[in-house]
Amino acid sequence: MEDNVVHPNCYKHGLEYEDVVAAWENVLAYTIRESFSGDRMVVVGYDTKARPCEVIGLHKSYGWLLIHAMTPPTDKTRLEIAEGRRRW
Repeated sequence: MEDNVVHPNCYKHGLEYEDVVAAWENVLAYTIRESFSGDRMVVVGYDTKARPCEVIGLHKSYGWLLIHAMTPPTDKTRLEIAEGRRRW
């Protein structure tokens, strides 16, 4: 079973643990970024307050390390997901 870990960077934009996890688990759309440090999934999902959030997770051996979260999603993230056309 995989575990997800929320990195402290996720709290820089005022979101709480429950908001980050809810947005990660309630995905509306996503895309995969390939990077030198491993695959990253960029998702847009709703938090516990029904706000759209962007969350970025880095795939690790134990599951996903959630490294960034904010609301609302940036235009750059929305465009990146739209171009990837990946929907949950």
